[in-house]
Order: sequence, then structure tokens, then C-alpha cells
Amino acid sequence: MDRALNPQEIWGLYSHIVSPRAGELNADYKVDLADLLIFAAQWLWAGLAGGIIEDIVANGVVDLTDFARLANNWRSQLIVYSS
Repeated sequence: MDRALNPQEIWGLYSHIVSPRAGELNADYKVDLADLLIFAAQWLWAGLAGGIIEDIVANGVVDLTDFARLANNWRSQLIVYSS
């Protein structure tokens, strides 16, 4: 069935190609509580490596390794320039 991708699906594809910042899960250019809540909802998920954006290290499980990457960028923000 053909359909348009929703914003979360588009971000999921984009974030695996050009990961702007490990732990940035909701496309607001910063790693904060909103990202942690998204991450926590998938805690201990297991499946295809990199199958979801919360699997930050793409090893097939959402665990402390992924959390460490998110925590390393906690409260960081990308500067986005628009023309």
C-alpha cells in the first residue's frame, strides 16, 4: 500500500543517514527531556539493528549503551541557520 510518510518516519530515515546528534530523537535540534521520554518508551526493545531511532548505536537493542550516547549530548543544541 502506497502512502506518504509521516514526520516521525521521515526523521527516522534521515537520522540514520545524517545523525545530527546522538540522542536527538524528535527533530527539535536539541537533546532534552522530550527525547528522553521517547527513548524511555522503547527501553529494552530488541530487534533489527538500527531498526528504530532509539537504537542509537544500532546494535539491535535499546539499552545503557544507547543511553550513554544520549546522555553525552544531554542539553546540547544544534544551531540551525536558515536563509
